[in-house]
Amino acid sequence: MQPEENNPTYTRPSNKFYPPHIDQSQSLLRTSLLTAKLPNNGHNKKAIVVEAQAGQGKTTLVSQFLKYNKNSSIWYQIGPEDSDPVLLLSSLLANLSNNLPGFDSPQLTTILNEGSVGPFDLTRCANILLKDLDLHLKNDIYFVFDDLHLIEYGALTNSLLDHLIDTSPPKVHFIFVSRQPLELKSKVLRNGSQIVYVNTADLALDIGEIEELYNNVLNQDITRHDAEEIQKITNGWIMGIVLASHPISGRSRFWLDSSNATLSTSHRKGHMLDYFQEEIFDQIPENLHGPFLELAFLQEIPADLATEITGIEDFSQVLFEMTQANFFIYSLDDKQHVFRFHHFFQEFLQKQAESQLSTTDITRIYNHEARYYLDRDMTEKA
Repeated sequence: MQPEENNPTYTRPSNKFYPPHIDQSQSLLRTSLLTAKLPNNGHNKKAIVVEAQAGQGKTTLVSQFLKYNKNSSIWYQIGPEDSDPVLLLSSLLANLSNNLPGFDSPQLTTILNEGSVGPFDLTRCANILLKDLDLHLKNDIYFVFDDLHLIEYGALTNSLLDHLIDTSPPKVHFIFVSRQPLELKSKVLRNGSQIVYVNTADLALDIGEIEELYNNVLNQDITRHDAEEIQKITNGWIMGIVLASHPISGRSRFWLDSSNATLSTSHRKGHMLDYFQEEIFDQIPENLHGPFLELAFLQEIPADLATEITGIEDFSQVLFEMTQANFFIYSLDDKQHVFRFHHFFQEFLQKQAESQLSTTDITRIYNHEARYYLDRDMTEKA
């Protein structure tokens, strides 16, 4: 393995060391979440883990946390290239050298520039970086690793991050942002007392926040009843609320009539359909696309019914894993037997299904569902 300076196939993205631009005037300040959930009385936590579905405001929350508490930080935008741990280490050194005034690590720079660094050298190199960092730091600092889910086949990279977390100086803190559960196994992360964990449910907007978002940020007057309906339809999903409120969504005051709460078929750039296609559906394994389209017509998805319709054994495990990975699927019982799609995601899947499945196929699914409930004496559901 070689650092990027000696690797002609590697080009460091221009946004590698900078957070996405966030217009604070167009964002809802999550005051209650910042004060109740995140550390606001000193630096008493080693790591913050933010795991949630796409469009749930993860990066915005982290940006607000850093600004709200006036925390020093180094931002690192993870990409597929970081599956190579040497590239990650080299980029992290470049990030610190460029953005932490006066910092350098001459020994590590020499090692990386001289040539090959193997897996067994990573710990030694990381220790050099951490030692130089410890000597340099006078105040606490947060290392933000955004979009950690983009690392593919990254066992060595994860091992490097584990070592950095567990052996870093006391003044160094970490924020990990991911759509999917972290594969890190560091002692710090396994010791719950040293971390703060924020998930999809934490980030969901409550009724009062939806009112504030519409009235004060989006400049669209709504009532408390409107806010309650919006919360019910979106489950507090921030991107869904924002996209659906936009004129191009075709859902003007979409929450007032649930019978009309369907996604527009327009495919204009930035539309919610495009968002689901690019950010969510395309990330689901291709062999599950067909089964998901079939299940989109079920209001609830019992695991055994899903197996009957799709022909895939133990489909409950598939649905459970997708729930854990924040793919807009929710479990409705403790036994992980009954699931449902997020309302907007379900509508997206139905739109796709209607263009790919025949009327006969869709009728067969409805009939199968009816027989399933009749066989269990659940006549009303049937």
